[in-house]
Amino acid sequence: MKILLVSTGGTIGCSVNDGVADVDSETARTIAAICEKYSGAQTEVAFPFNMLSENATCAALSRICSFMLGVDYSKYSGVIVTHGSDTLAYTANLLAAALAWVDIPVVITAANYVMTDARSNAADNLAAACILIRELSEKGRGGVFAAWKNDGEPPRIHLASRLLEADAPRGYFDSYGGAIFGSIYSDRFFPCPAESFPEPKTELAFLKGRSVEIKPNVVLLHSFVGLDYNTLNIKGKGAVLLKLYHSGTACMEGGSASFSFLAEKCRASGAALYICPARRDTYVYGSNAGLSKAHAVPVFAVSEFFAYTALLLAYSLGERERQAVLDALL
Repeated sequence: MKILLVSTGGTIGCSVNDGVADVDSETARTIAAICEKYSGAQTEVAFPFNMLSENATCAALSRICSFMLGVDYSKYSGVIVTHGSDTLAYTANLLAAALAWVDIPVVITAANYVMTDARSNAADNLAAACILIRELSEKGRGGVFAAWKNDGEPPRIHLASRLLEADAPRGYFDSYGGAIFGSIYSDRFFPCPAESFPEPKTELAFLKGRSVEIKPNVVLLHSFVGLDYNTLNIKGKGAVLLKLYHSGTACMEGGSASFSFLAEKCRASGAALYICPARRDTYVYGSNAGLSKAHAVPVFAVSEFFAYTALLLAYSLGERERQAVLDALL
C-alpha cells in the first residue's frame, strides 16, 4: 500500500514564528509521519504549490487541477490532498468534477488550527483520510472525498462534490442537503446507510493527463435583497451562475433587480445563464414562470459550489469537451 500526499499549504501546512502562522514546507514531514502511522503505508510527498488558501485564484486552481489530472493513480492505494480551509469547498468540488473517473480514493482535508496547537483537528482529519483510503481501497471503491472533524463530533467523510463552505462562527463543514458519506469511529469507517451515492463517471476519463487552464470566465452570483444587475460587468464571460433563493426563486420585479434584466444582459453579451438549485415541485411560485421564460439552464440537486466549479472546468475547455463535461456533471 502506498499513499501520495499532495501538500498545498493552508493552516495544516503552517508553522508559527513570532506569533505569525505561515506556510512551511517542513510541516509536510510531520503530515507524512501521521499518514504512515494510521495507514501503515509508505507516503510519497508532492508540492504543486505552498500557499494560504485564501490567496487562491484561478491560476492556483489550474495548478492543482492539472497536477491531479497528471497523477499515475495506478501507483497508489489512495491520495491525500492537504489544503487550507477557507477555499477548501472550491478545490474539493473542482477535483470532484475533474477526477470523476479516478478509481482509487482521493481525500482532501485541512485543519482548523496549526498542528502544534492543542485545539487542532489536523491529526484527526489525516487519520480519517487514511482509514477511509484503507477501507475503500480494499473494496475497490474510488472517488473524491473530504475529511473533517467538527468539535464534539467524530470525523466526518463527505463526498467532495457535496462539500459546502465552513460556517463562519464555528468553522464547521457540512454536506449539501446534510447527507454525509459516512463517519469514522474507533479507527473504522462507517458509511451512511440513509442515502445512495453515485459512482464515479468514467466517461470523463478524456481529462486524464491533461493540463487545464482554469479561466475566470464564470461569474457566480448570490441572490440577495437589493441585488442590482445593472452594476454587473459580464463582458467577455462565458457563463453566469445565479444561486437562487432556497425555494428556487429569484426576484422578478424592480427593473434592474429583476431576473429578466439579468437574462437579457446575458443574452446581449453572449454569456450562458445557469440557475441553481433548481427544483422540481408539485407546484411552483408565480415568479418561477419568469425563470423558465428566460431560457436559463436549470441545475438540479447540486450546490452552487459544485455547479460553479464544474462550469469553471467546462468553460475552460473547447466546445465539444465542454458539452461532455456539462452533460456528465450538470
